[in-house]
Amino acid sequence: MSVVENILRERLILAGIGLFQGCLYWILYEWRSDSPHVQAMLASVFVLITVWAITIQFAWSGDNELRLVGVGLVKATVLGLVTYWVWSQIPAKTALYDGDRYRLFSWSVGSVLVLYVLLPYVQIYQRSGRAQFPYPELYRHSWNNFFIGVVGSFVTGLYWILVELCAALFRALGVTVIQEMVHWPLFVMATLSTMMGLGIAIGKENDRIIDTLRTIAATVFRALLPLLVVIVLAFLLTLPFTGLQPLWDTKWASAILLSVLLTTILFINAVFQDGAVAIPYGLWLRQAVQLVLLTMPVITVLTVYSIGLRIAQHGITPDRFYVVLSAVVTGLYGLGYALAVVRNDEVWLGLLRPVNVVMSFVVIGLALLTHTPMLDPLRWSADNQAQRLLSGKVSAVDFDYGTLRFELGHLGYARLQALASLETHPEKAIITQRLQAIHQVKHHYEWKQLMAKAEKPELTVGDLRVLTPSGQLPDGLIVQLRLANRANDAEVQECIEKKQCVVASSNLDADPEEEYIFVTLGMTSTRFFTAYLYDRDGGHAWRRIGTVHFGGEKTHLERSRLIEAIRQGRIQIAQPVYKCLRVEHDMFCSDYVAE
Repeated sequence: MSVVENILRERLILAGIGLFQGCLYWILYEWRSDSPHVQAMLASVFVLITVWAITIQFAWSGDNELRLVGVGLVKATVLGLVTYWVWSQIPAKTALYDGDRYRLFSWSVGSVLVLYVLLPYVQIYQRSGRAQFPYPELYRHSWNNFFIGVVGSFVTGLYWILVELCAALFRALGVTVIQEMVHWPLFVMATLSTMMGLGIAIGKENDRIIDTLRTIAATVFRALLPLLVVIVLAFLLTLPFTGLQPLWDTKWASAILLSVLLTTILFINAVFQDGAVAIPYGLWLRQAVQLVLLTMPVITVLTVYSIGLRIAQHGITPDRFYVVLSAVVTGLYGLGYALAVVRNDEVWLGLLRPVNVVMSFVVIGLALLTHTPMLDPLRWSADNQAQRLLSGKVSAVDFDYGTLRFELGHLGYARLQALASLETHPEKAIITQRLQAIHQVKHHYEWKQLMAKAEKPELTVGDLRVLTPSGQLPDGLIVQLRLANRANDAEVQECIEKKQCVVASSNLDADPEEEYIFVTLGMTSTRFFTAYLYDRDGGHAWRRIGTVHFGGEKTHLERSRLIEAIRQGRIQIAQPVYKCLRVEHDMFCSDYVAE
């Protein structure tokens, strides 16, 4: 068989696998259901089909087809079973809790990671039939698979652009049947999967181009690694002078440090390649690179300490659980890479090869286990959060009941329900009150808003500068100040914090009763502030009779000047030239007054 015939045969086989894959997708689409159990089954089959098809397409060589089909099926079955468990945790739409869908996001990342990391091992085993995996082949397959996937996606994207262009052209002529056909689910799923298979075949048959892309990527990483070395070393040398507090204050210290570790691992492996290339740097730069590798355990310790502080303050959440797990993984990489520097083998950093092989299986294992009951982040988080309250580490007032209900799924809700049956907890009354409140809200944001309002201190007379002859406020006025300004929380909180807001009495009309003026602090400057006017309604209840905003082009009155004028009785009501406009309970008047 000629080379051209082999190429056409492989294209037909991989595209045919894609067509079969797309048709199965359509069958699953037609069987869709609102039942959580049916959804779990369909999701499991979808992942099984996807993993099986991609494995065969990437590892296809024309030989040992049955071995490849069998290995691909085993790999797909494992990921399909994990998918079934993940989807089976998703409740019906009527559930009183939320958070279980977090696993969908994490598993979408984890399943792709497992698929990608395992693929080179499958490709080597499919070729040799032995569980022996030479590192150069692992390296070549891992990088080539990435670029082959890019080529496949590129071909698929171009195809769909042409399809949409075709539909748009015929629609412009009044022929809509083409657009209806190309958006038919069967057509979309079958043709896109077919073109992806064809794109993978095109990428594989142009191995020289793929090798060139890999070489270009390695060259770019080799050129930029010195910059990364300078950045990391400069950061570590600056830490003793700034201390760790500025880093903790970012609230993203763990994410930043993890990014440094992951970037270092990526760059080092791109430069190291398969270990057969010559040392790419001179003595000084090589030693600087080795120094960065030696500091990886230090950065890992900082990462663990940082996330440890957050967990001590707020407990474990799924995000923090994954940060800890990532820190453990990068820490193991760091120890292995530091040991590679210390050993100083004949091959520069030669220990990276066994370290990377071992760590690839560690990553696969953790990606799978975190989506089983054994290492389920939501389970660990729910247990930890509930235990913080039960052990008294956090008070019933400060405990975040919203996290249990809205972020940790059915496991968190079960722990929340268990709190209702507590009999001996010293803060049982508060817990019961908060449990009643948490069931009255529908979203975590709504709960946070409710708690924020409950925690805000109320305005008191002690928070104000009272400028009255008696130095006191009349009965009921402070209550009206709280109610009337509840919509202006920012201004009121400024009054409470700085205790510089003023309430003064002044006779503003013809009756003998004193009116009161509440002058806010001003959020930007002493020329931008608000004065609220209050009078008795029929001589009994207090009500707001006016609001004056100072600031802008027409009012250039300093706040201190207004307060002094109030104290000296040099203010009065002015008659506006134009009538005022009453909208419901508020009065709006012109800025211009009669002379």
